[in-house]
Amino acid sequence: MTTRFIVIQPAPATTAEEVAEALAARGDMRRISAMDGVSVEDLSRDPAAALDGLSRRIRELEAEAVLVDQVEELPVSTFDVLGWNLDVAASTGARVLLALDAEGVPPELVAQDILVAGARAAAHGTAITAALVRGAALSRIDAGGVPVLACPPAPAELSQLLS
Repeated sequence: MTTRFIVIQPAPATTAEEVAEALAARGDMRRISAMDGVSVEDLSRDPAAALDGLSRRIRELEAEAVLVDQVEELPVSTFDVLGWNLDVAASTGARVLLALDAEGVPPELVAQDILVAGARAAAHGTAITAALVRGAALSRIDAGGVPVLACPPAPAELSQLLS
């Protein structure tokens, strides 16, 4: 059975690469872009059809794990990039990993970021599977039931995400 993941990061970081390395170390892993085969014209013309085609390509990939690389930006200022990434997760059953760099950020604010991201994910028909947090006191973050893991996740934590 294939387990799909997408790492959502508010700002580009190395987290997706770290998750990819950890998944590859466990076994068969494939990567695909959240824009694979989708052009800006496709999005403008028929976003639902573009999402359907992409989702089909992602679901057809066979591997122990598939990592979907998030869209970070597009040359269309009105395009909801985060919404697209969450729609891709919802339409493919990908588990959403929220990656946060919380160096110097109080645990309460990190928790609030996770809760807001969770609400946004729910609005798109998916959920945050885990928050990968770098540079914070993990034990002090109450994320309303969302597991908060060190970034990158330890092998045992990654195994739990795969099950």
